[in-house]
Amino acid sequence: MGCAGSSAAGGEPTNQIMAANGQIRSGVRVQTLNDEDDNKWYCGVIEAVYTNGKAKVLYDDGDRWTGSAAYIYVLPPEHPGFQQKVAIGADTMMGPPGMMGNVSNAQMVGPPQMMGGGMMGAPPTVMAQPVLAQPVMGQPPMQQMPVCTATVPPGAYEGQMISVAGPNGLPMNVQVPPGMKPGMSFQFQAAV
Repeated sequence: MGCAGSSAAGGEPTNQIMAANGQIRSGVRVQTLNDEDDNKWYCGVIEAVYTNGKAKVLYDDGDRWTGSAAYIYVLPPEHPGFQQKVAIGADTMMGPPGMMGNVSNAQMVGPPQMMGGGMMGAPPTVMAQPVLAQPVMGQPPMQQMPVCTATVPPGAYEGQMISVAGPNGLPMNVQVPPGMKPGMSFQFQAAV
């Protein structure tokens, strides 16, 4: 389970660190892509986070993995694995087809569109593309936090705050996750 390049934690335990799309700490529900075996997304819970930017995940199928938090995605409340264990892999970040939940099993959107840059020397603004959850028939609509995708602009580096256009078109600042380089895409949750 997990992503290529995993190794022992090696860092000191800490309270929370930045993952690919948000802060993680012990007890947070997450998912990672298993790109070593079957290229599927697996859900689990964070057991520990470390000062070196790594985290330990206990997967719902009982496997464990310790690796870079840059490969770990926080599950949004609409994901089927947010409130229940999902011991099978999924082809997309949306979860296995047919599971109860408030998220569609559509493929993720493509890379975000670049918008014109701001001040001289500042990286260009990135247009985030939201992936909105679809309500389940018969359930009242719920407050949604869209998962957006952004691409690290040229000249930006991990840990830097970049300006993106949020799902409502208004600018917002997001932090470039650890391990991300210009041209790489990452996801984050945006309050609407």
